[in-house]
Amino acid sequence: MDERLIAIVGAAREGRTLWALHALRDYVQEHPGDADGWAVLGQVAEDPRIRLSALRRAAAIDPQHPVARKALAAWDAPESPPPASPRVDLAAMRQARATLWPFVPKGEPERPLGALIDARRITRQDLQWAALEAREAPIREAAATLLAGDHHLPHAEMSREDARLISWPYRRSHRPLGRLVDEGAITAKELRNAAWHAEDPRLREAARVILRKMEPEATPLPPSEPSPPPEPPDTPPPPSGARPLLIYHGAGHREEQLPWDERQAYIKLTRRLRHDFDSDWALFLAVHPPQGKLLDGILLGPPGLFVLAVEVAAGSAPRRYRGDALYSWLVWWQRDRRQPLREALRAAEAIQELLSRRLGYTIPAEARLVWMPAASLDIVEPTVPVWCFETLTRDSAALRTRPPHLTAEQRAEIARLLREWQRT
Repeated sequence: MDERLIAIVGAAREGRTLWALHALRDYVQEHPGDADGWAVLGQVAEDPRIRLSALRRAAAIDPQHPVARKALAAWDAPESPPPASPRVDLAAMRQARATLWPFVPKGEPERPLGALIDARRITRQDLQWAALEAREAPIREAAATLLAGDHHLPHAEMSREDARLISWPYRRSHRPLGRLVDEGAITAKELRNAAWHAEDPRLREAARVILRKMEPEATPLPPSEPSPPPEPPDTPPPPSGARPLLIYHGAGHREEQLPWDERQAYIKLTRRLRHDFDSDWALFLAVHPPQGKLLDGILLGPPGLFVLAVEVAAGSAPRRYRGDALYSWLVWWQRDRRQPLREALRAAEAIQELLSRRLGYTIPAEARLVWMPAASLDIVEPTVPVWCFETLTRDSAALRTRPPHLTAEQRAEIARLLREWQRT
């Protein structure tokens, strides 16, 4: 049996049925000819129709499959009484049905979950999503309670291919959702809003299906999931026992104020940099120098100062950096309107001149592009280095081994000026 299936079975046995069902759905879509996957789905699925269909699919693929044959024999046996229904806490069920459901289309009032279920406005997938993703604990608990009850909920389940074909009705687009995602025309924030508030249940489920592919880190992993591979042995770690990188947030940068996809990208970036650099280094986010544009970030350390252009654009369309220009593949390679690499290069030159004039000595300053999206990036003869998140630890190690050009006193002077510019 595949290692992924073993992890899914372990998660189901530990009671994490929703995670197991989501993972199984992805697995059987990727491996439709694997009898083991269908047999496991026939054991884990809650809906008896899905269980029976999955078991028959497994038996059709492998007529001798032991799990499928045994389960189908037990299913068809007339002497086998149906399993007893679990006892439902009626007080908890009444409370769950009375819970107000806040995820309604714009302009509609909030209504109790029970009324929406009776009107068939809520699908089983809506409750499963809320039980996993809702921020408010009462909503999560109410959704889980109603899922455990004997409610005949409508289904909106669909494959990833079906989800990509659903029309996106907002901004008068009415184009297939998958094409808009590939072009980067829809952000993760817009998809999450549709997953909660869209009026069409199929659009809500389509947004959730695509989000699960865009945000794998949002899905909890079972304990048996293999850990990420270790860093290469030739990558020197930061000095042991040293304090981590110092991070200063500017007035224009608060993670909670950013869109969801940008916030996740900055959280991943700062965590990685704190791991890779010690307190001889400092990261300044949202720096606004005099008579200049707001900069994403500046990394300051013994080798000098590095102006960071952090690219967190969503979408999966291929990108290319040639020289100092960014291109996107739509029907052909097209030059983007915004060119963050050029902006970072001009900012590094301006910062170097400004600081050198203010402090009276030369400040080494360079530009870097930090590439965070999942979209592939083809780098062709770049004029300045590009840091991809997957190789950031290696790039950080190369930076730490460069000879120092700034003393601790000089770095303190520069940090004082950068902090002043962050407050403006």
